[in-house]
Amino acid sequence: MAVQHGYGKIAGADALVFAYDTGDTRNSYKGEPTVNYVPSSFNYSLYAYASGPVDTTVLNENSKSITAKRYTITNAVNTARAAIFPSGLTTGVAYTFSFKWKYNGTTTTSPSIGVSAAKGYPEGNNNGFTSQTGDTVSIGNGWYLTTYTFVFSSNPTGASILTFGISTGSTSSYVGETFDIYEAQFEIKDHRTPFVNGTRSATQGLLDLNGGSTPNLTNVSFDSNGQPTWDGTNDTISIPSNSSNNIAGDITMELVLNRTAGYSAAVMHKDVQYTLYIYSSGEITYADSSLWSYASFGAHGNLTAGTYHHLVATKTSGTVIIYLDGTVVVTRSFGSAITQTNNTLYIGSYDGSSAFFAGQIPVAKVYNRALTANEIRNNYRHYKTRFDI
Repeated sequence: MAVQHGYGKIAGADALVFAYDTGDTRNSYKGEPTVNYVPSSFNYSLYAYASGPVDTTVLNENSKSITAKRYTITNAVNTARAAIFPSGLTTGVAYTFSFKWKYNGTTTTSPSIGVSAAKGYPEGNNNGFTSQTGDTVSIGNGWYLTTYTFVFSSNPTGASILTFGISTGSTSSYVGETFDIYEAQFEIKDHRTPFVNGTRSATQGLLDLNGGSTPNLTNVSFDSNGQPTWDGTNDTISIPSNSSNNIAGDITMELVLNRTAGYSAAVMHKDVQYTLYIYSSGEITYADSSLWSYASFGAHGNLTAGTYHHLVATKTSGTVIIYLDGTVVVTRSFGSAITQTNNTLYIGSYDGSSAFFAGQIPVAKVYNRALTANEIRNNYRHYKTRFDI
């Protein structure tokens, strides 16, 4: 997930009627809908000489309080492990197990993490036990994130087990030292999503920064990093109309986006009078009263495929101004007074069933007034470094 940087205050906040930003520090972005099958107080079991854990180990990491499970290594064995026991595992299904961990000992050679998947009863009876090493990356301050995706070749018999632990190489100096585990997550997916303690539904994955609307993610895809993505065929995010996001007059549409070449699509649509549209060539237009009236508006700018851009359109009663990367690309007297106010807002399509976008849209915002040129340039500068625009 992207990190929000402090490159000046976002302008126009007083007029926001809807906004999401997948990297906002206010945690607007929660991630792909999923279920974590690890219980909140999971049924940990001692396995291969791992003792503990201490459920109430509270740590302060980067000014954030986290509750970890602490394991103490009790024997000089190859791997000190702990385990969880999910039920109902089956063959032919991709599972992903992930967790964060930290070794607290003083041994010079830091141990490595081991991730295992098993079927049957592994203690004293392998019954198909298979050990695998997950993908491990450093996340700073001694912490690591390990992710393991696997498929059983045959159905587990009896209890299934997922284990995680420290590979010590049978070195006695590890005895008495500890390692911490937190945010253990087990999902029926072929990739990891951001951690959730329980279930994250299609209406919980992306939150309106204003708190007044609930984006529906039922019809949008996600990439391997858990970010929403549009494939150009059927993906869209819809935000049902309500009193907080209705438009009673002027409007500004603001997006940061990275488009895939070869698609003509609506990137944002709110009522028949507000549609921001991009040709497959990268030229930008604005549709009024119907999608196809953009022909009378003309196309302007060049939104290059495969790179991020900051795109803004403002409309008052009869004037549209389009900005690309902080610069005006067209000002046009166009359209009648604004009267439509209360239809669904679509991100990445015209109406949820046509003109689908392909690419990424990490930021999307709607304002109930036309932002000034200075405000738009300020917002562009805010995003410029973050997205390498």
